Amino acid sequence: VSGSVMSVYSGDFGNLEVKGSVQFAIDYVESLKELHVFVAQCKDLAAADVKKQRSDPYVKTYLLPDKGKMGKKKTLVVKKTLNPVYNEILRAKSFLQLEKSTSGTILPDTSRKSRQKTRAVGKTTNPVFNHTMVYDGFRPEDLMEACVELTVWDHYKLNNQFMGGLRIGFGTGKSYGTEVDWMDSTSEEVALWEKM
Repeated sequence: VSGSVMSVYSGDFGNLEVKGSVQFAIDYVESLKELHVFVAQCKDLAAADVKKQRSDPYVKTYLLPDKGKMGKKKTLVVKKTLNPVYNEILRAKSFLQLEKSTSGTILPDTSRKSRQKTRAVGKTTNPVFNHTMVYDGFRPEDLMEACVELTVWDHYKLNNQFMGGLRIGFGTGKSYGTEVDWMDSTSEEVALWEKM
């Protein structure tokens, strides 16, 4: 499934106006048991630096319900642009091996073994990444209980600023029988998830 969606999801991330769109594709590759999120580009993002009318954006994804390091993937930062091109695949092999008694909350991996970073590409507004990030253990049945969260951030040395985002899942409000606030996809986002 692919599309460019503007979500009402913006959370409480300060006073920057959320605007623009993210062009992406999501595909479940059954033979690999992987969820692929291809982040193509963003268009017409808000300017975090109002004076210079530019931002240093990157896209971040979470495979929810895991909000820890194992569930998070992000693209490289593209400097000084409101229309970044990424052409990057973020691969998810979730480790959601949940027991029936688990409430859907997974603690973050604090061992640092799961930390992954892409290389930096500087002095260009059209970087090529060719970088793959993988989550281990994603099962087809987890598609009903999980969602992908994509967020766009402006990169600063000391502080990153939220620019917008969306959540793609079934939007049921529940995961593994437990009510969760992050399973709140809009009807347009649910339609994209169902196409996959």
